[in-house]
Amino acid sequence: MEFEPEHYQQSAGLICYYNSGKFHYLYVSHDETIGRHIRVMSALPDGMAADAFTTPIPLPNGPVTLRVEVDEERLRFAFRTNGDWHWLPEVLDASILSDEAAAPGTPNFTGAFVGVSCQDTAGTARPADFDWFEYLEREYLADPTS
Repeated sequence: MEFEPEHYQQSAGLICYYNSGKFHYLYVSHDETIGRHIRVMSALPDGMAADAFTTPIPLPNGPVTLRVEVDEERLRFAFRTNGDWHWLPEVLDASILSDEAAAPGTPNFTGAFVGVSCQDTAGTARPADFDWFEYLEREYLADPTS
């Protein structure tokens, strides 16, 4: 992905999505103090706050490759700018991306999605360029980072 955000209202990345109240989003954005960075925003159905964020990790300018590995209820994100993968330390709850992760009687949607996403809530139409997207099924791995 090639994306050079100018401020915090611009973000782009890889999302594991069930609905607007249940997702994990690995995204690149910009902060006045940190500069260009990557982090995860999660919407958790049972969370105390509407959204939960991981600590931002500074990124150099240039292309970044994004990755997600899901093994049953575990979800891990990684990225690379050059060379090796950098795994985020958080193991996220993939089980929220389902009908079962909601109170009975609340609206649900059928199916979980993984895809790319780009937002510019400032209305300046900042683009993100995604060269490719690939989905691969594989056998369960006790440690997907190895």
